Amino acid sequence: MSTTPDNKATATEFKLITSTLDRDELADILFNWNESGLSADGDNIIQHVGRDRQFSRGGEGGKARVGKKEFIAWLLSDGPFDETVYGPAIRSDREWRKRIEAARIASALIKKGDMLPEQEKNGNQTIQRLGTN
Repeated sequence: MSTTPDNKATATEFKLITSTLDRDELADILFNWNESGLSADGDNIIQHVGRDRQFSRGGEGGKARVGKKEFIAWLLSDGPFDETVYGPAIRSDREWRKRIEAARIASALIKKGDMLPEQEKNGNQTIQRLGTN
């Protein structure tokens, strides 16, 4: 049995996150993940591509959609606490930890009080989706 979510489940999980978290908090998480953001309607993850992300449009730039599955996978992994990406202080950043935990709980994939991957003793593990074995 695969633990990879289907598109409908991923869309539901993402919708739960967007409806629960403050838009600015989610924008901060998305930007720190891969410099992406929410679309105007909040239904999609978008990224401004090009040399000058903020100002580039047209052939060099514009908007690109980013997969929700990739975001959910990163969110449930140890990725948000990767010291090689975010520096050694990331694990002790209480505000970041609270944001990530809130997003994980909002997705309904973990229950409040479940261990986060970085709390596991076996290193880099991914949280198992609720209802899967």
